[in-house]
Order: sequence, then structure tokens, then C-alpha cells
Amino acid sequence: MPPNIRTCTAGDAALLAETIRTSFRTVAERFGITRENAARHPSNCEEDWVLGDMERGVVYYVLEGEGRVAGCVALERVDGEGCYLERLAVLPGFRRRGFGKTMVAHVFSEARRMGLRRVGIAMIAEQAELKEWYGKLGFVEKQTKEYAHLPFRVTFLSFEIPDKRRDLVERYIAAYNAFDVEGMLALMHPEVVFRNIVGGEVTAETEGIEALRALAMRSKGLFSSRRQEIKGLSFSGNRVSADIAFEGVLAADVPGGPKAGEALRLNGRSEFEFRDGRFYRITDIR
Repeated sequence: MPPNIRTCTAGDAALLAETIRTSFRTVAERFGITRENAARHPSNCEEDWVLGDMERGVVYYVLEGEGRVAGCVALERVDGEGCYLERLAVLPGFRRRGFGKTMVAHVFSEARRMGLRRVGIAMIAEQAELKEWYGKLGFVEKQTKEYAHLPFRVTFLSFEIPDKRRDLVERYIAAYNAFDVEGMLALMHPEVVFRNIVGGEVTAETEGIEALRALAMRSKGLFSSRRQEIKGLSFSGNRVSADIAFEGVLAADVPGGPKAGEALRLNGRSEFEFRDGRFYRITDIR
């Protein structure tokens, strides 16, 4: 039976603390880590640590193998771009079975689902074999620091999350900002559907690349400058939702509205759906 990974609740706090303490005991013994010289080292983990982590948004996962808990890992989101992988622990009796790699892959998957760009980790600098193991998983060493309150140096590593969906959205926005209509269309599925919705009503709709080209060329002439900025991204399967801040300077008067040279500032959302690695459906909502 393959291992199972599940998301933890506060009811798992005691189990998690015990799993972390037991798993990190060998590291503590190797490097002479005690409660006196490194009170917050995972080998000293207590239930209230885990509960405190959960209260501030840290997500814990346990891996179950052979019907028992074999290890755990935690994910702490630090901003809209990245997260930390923490408390990666595999109990001694379950080591060298690929469980650690499985849990790291799960964190990568969760981070990708959240739309994050990178996963960071901190470790004891002198633990060379672990550093090499993370390197094989794609982590890159960034820097090493000394801390007065710790009896060891700390190395920070980072993994950049590849995501074609994000790349396509960013390329599309860059082409839009540069008035590069052909660059935008190069990212489209031949049967692309575009809709613009304002106040709950569809104000523009096209089907197919040629219809979208015609609309894009007309829209291009409305502004002397324009810029969309992505404020946030959320991912779900083959769909991406982007919070967008728009600013543009009108190139001509709008009948009964703003005049040429006036700036427009709007906030909205763009929803993207993909097919065959290209945009199949784009909906702009204002």
C-alpha cells in the first residue's frame, strides 16, 4: 500500500510533537544539541509549539505508512511569493524508503497550488549529506549565517517552483503592457474565447484568434499608455485567477466620458483557463 499524506488538525499536535522529537534526536546527539544550548531545536519540540504554529497559519502534514505515522512536515507561507518547508521528520524505523522525498514533493505540490514561486528551508550547515540530498531535489544553497543563540551555523536553501500557468499569465500581461498584440495572440488556443464583464454585464465577447485580434487592435488605439499589474494569483487545476490593477492614459476622448490625456485607474480580476498549454478562455471582470 502506498504511503498516505493527510493534513493535520490541532488534535494531532501531541502526535506531531512526539514524531518531531523522536526523528530529530539523532541529529541532536550528533551535533551535541541540548535543551540548554538550543531550546527551540526540533529535538525539544512540545505540543504547544505545534499548536502555536497552527494558530499562526502553519500547515502540518503527516505521512502514514504501513498503517502508522512514519513522518511529518510543515509548510509556512511567508508572503505571496514563497513559503518555508519546516519540521521534515521521518521516524528512524521508516528511513531510506523515500518517505522524506515524498513529503517534500507534497509541499512542492501544495505550494504550487497556492500559486507560490519558491520554497525555502533552513538546516544545520555542517550536515553535508542532508544538504546534498536537498540539492538532488532541486534546492540551491543561498547563504550561511551564524546566530549567537545557536551552537551551529545555519544554511538557507531555496527551490524555485516551475509553473507554466504562471509563466503564460506573466507573458500575456507583459505583451499587453507593451501593446504587443501578436505576442498576446501567440499564447492563445485557436478556439480561444474572450469576455469582458463590467458590472455583471458582458460588454465584449469574441471566439477564435482572428476575432480576438480585431478586438485587441481596436483596444490598442484607446490608450497612449497602459499597464496591468498582477496583485495576486490563485490556481485551481487548469484555471488561474489574477487580481489586476490597471492604469492607462486615454489617447482620445470618450464620448460623454473622460478626455484624451486623462488617466484611468481600475481594479478587477482576470480569469484564465488553459487547453493544450495555451489560453483557451479569458474573462476580464471589472
